[in-house]
Amino acid sequence: MPEMKLVQAFRLCAPLVGDPSVDGPRREAMGVLYARLKRIAGRNPKLEDAPAIVMLRLQQSGPRSDGQYDDELKVERYLRRAVRNAGIDVDRGHAKTDLFEESAPAPAAPGGREPIDVSRATDELARARELLLGETILGTCRHGTVEAIAIRRRVVTGRVTFDDCVREASGEVTKKGRDAFYQRQHRAIRDLASAVEAYIADRGLPDWEAEALRVVLGDMKDAEAGWPLGEGA
Repeated sequence: MPEMKLVQAFRLCAPLVGDPSVDGPRREAMGVLYARLKRIAGRNPKLEDAPAIVMLRLQQSGPRSDGQYDDELKVERYLRRAVRNAGIDVDRGHAKTDLFEESAPAPAAPGGREPIDVSRATDELARARELLLGETILGTCRHGTVEAIAIRRRVVTGRVTFDDCVREASGEVTKKGRDAFYQRQHRAIRDLASAVEAYIADRGLPDWEAEALRVVLGDMKDAEAGWPLGEGA
């Protein structure tokens, strides 16, 4: 199946409704948008929360049926403005109802969706990080998962690379050692993802809080990016 195009993702991104036939494409759309937003923000520390803020804002205000953004370049420019403006608002430390220079497209159906502002998004992401990595969620996982995620957190914060961790564990970086280490990490992320979804279902979390948890989990998964399996002695 071909990867979803940016324009299609921009139009589809919207709150989940509990119907797998609808939620599947919407989840895929959120993934495509979030990946692009992360690339736009890069490693700028002032834009750390901007991709999540913008993606959550787009989700709350979708889906979109207007033809204003009908090609990749227009959507790309829109997302770049959104990331820049979100970063400015966070830096200024005040909330703005709309993150964009242009009005956000209206929801398909009126009512039921409150405006999303920068302060709320930043606070919710902070709560989601604390919740995900504390006893409430991570604490319910296997011991091996807790250990693996502790290692991954060091990678996420830029203190070490995965190869540094492999070297610490085995004294050298080899293909066999790296692949075994990666498999343990992969199992840990899968276990943590299951714990997140179980927590969301058990608590009946609203879309906003649920997606904030998934965004933080996505950041943990992104630590795998750039780890080229097969390298090493």
